[in-house]
Amino acid sequence: MEQNAKYNRKKRILLLIFCFIIIAITSFIYLNTNTLNSWIKIIPDTGTYSSIRAVEITGDGVLDIVIGGGGKEYNPSDNGIMAFNGASGELLWNVPVRNQIVGSAIFNDIDNDGIKDVFIGGRSAQLYAISGKTGKKIWEFLPTEASMDLANDTTLLNFFNPQWVPDMDNDGLKDLLVSFGGFVWIHWTKLTPQKAMHSTMVRNCRSVGC
Repeated sequence: MEQNAKYNRKKRILLLIFCFIIIAITSFIYLNTNTLNSWIKIIPDTGTYSSIRAVEITGDGVLDIVIGGGGKEYNPSDNGIMAFNGASGELLWNVPVRNQIVGSAIFNDIDNDGIKDVFIGGRSAQLYAISGKTGKKIWEFLPTEASMDLANDTTLLNFFNPQWVPDMDNDGLKDLLVSFGGFVWIHWTKLTPQKAMHSTMVRNCRSVGC
């Protein structure tokens, strides 16, 4: 009995040593072949109220990053919508805008290139569909015109976070539901329920013109 107990103890010790060696070898291999990269990206003269959204753009198996941004309110910016390589932090593309992009992106591939496209909104009636692959505009709700008065035109309100809804026009694609409102120069004490400036829009995600 005593011999069997000693044998079992030795067996357990050898098994523990074997398991430890396997764990050590596996950890060594992982740390030397899957080194995690960390990066920091600073975009000069650009702030954001948008939330980071992750989506595969580059096809490397690491989710990439899309975020809205901008400069001072009512001022144009080259960095309104930005996509970054999730592995390296490299700027993949950026979209110029007329005012801050304060919404957060949602995704759907509408140009059939295998890469999800970006849908995002912001101040001054900005709502975009952007090619996830190239960063080019597929459509926009209201193109910029030189005559626009961003600070005083009460029709140029803000698009907030869009949501997907079922296909409303039978074109085979989900459509967008998005809130539109928030004229910043009207003090809240002057608003009545009838005068409150907000609305809800349902948009076709394939084309702005429907």
